[in-house]
Amino acid sequence: MKPPQFNLHRLNGAEIFTWATPLLLLIFYGLLAALPDLRLAVPALVGLTGLIVILLAFILYQGERRQPDWPPWLILLIALLIRVPFLMRPPELSDDIYRYLWDGLQLLSGHNPYALAPADMTAATTSLAEIKNRVNHPELVTIYGPAAHLFFGLASLFGGTVAGFKVALVLVDLGCCHLLWCLLRRLRIPPWKSVLYAWHPLPVLEIAGSGHIDGVGLFFLLAALLTVTGNNDSTDRPIFPWAAGLFISCSVLIKLFPAVFLPGFLLIQAQRRWPFIAAFALSSLV
Repeated sequence: MKPPQFNLHRLNGAEIFTWATPLLLLIFYGLLAALPDLRLAVPALVGLTGLIVILLAFILYQGERRQPDWPPWLILLIALLIRVPFLMRPPELSDDIYRYLWDGLQLLSGHNPYALAPADMTAATTSLAEIKNRVNHPELVTIYGPAAHLFFGLASLFGGTVAGFKVALVLVDLGCCHLLWCLLRRLRIPPWKSVLYAWHPLPVLEIAGSGHIDGVGLFFLLAALLTVTGNNDSTDRPIFPWAAGLFISCSVLIKLFPAVFLPGFLLIQAQRRWPFIAAFALSSLV
């Protein structure tokens, strides 16, 4: 019996594009993850991330004509696969995560991160002492918002380690990918375009690699947008002003930048702005 043969001629251009581009993306990320230290391989880091961005631009250009049929689970699976290698690495491009972890562990211990700087405290264990020694500017009290500190506390429950903290961040980041897919579908925009975020090297390196908090703020911003938007060809919008106010409040109290979108939310909900304002103000005060 003859073994099954793969007939390349049976594949059309759309099928080749649909399956070849994710495979090429995984190869680029594999080469990037194989670098021993990102800090010492800047030319390779810039070159490979540049190739990935060019590939995403090619996907956007060709996708307008070929419409890749990527289901949401495949987009999320590839997003997870390209994040895992950097999740397992120590943070190389930033040391902010040590401050996050220190503040989260202090919060769980009943200490106020706004009251005392790390330099003014004595580490109770060897692991805490190691984290404290890696905190940038230990002579300063924390500068992060209260909602960020609530997340720091929750993420510190993942073993109280840098790796566990990054696992919590990656889970939220994958939630961002899913919310973006849902938002695009609701707006009748091809949801495959969510790969422009899900497969982009910036969230991969900055969240999975360095462990930055920005993805958590983005998660609540996307959740707020999802509650106030409907199909772009319909006037029947599913507006939930109180939920939007709650979500945007959490987003702003994690990273201040989402505050620039507040006027837009007020314009979208012109008829129901007071419930939005009340929910935003009350949740911010709480």
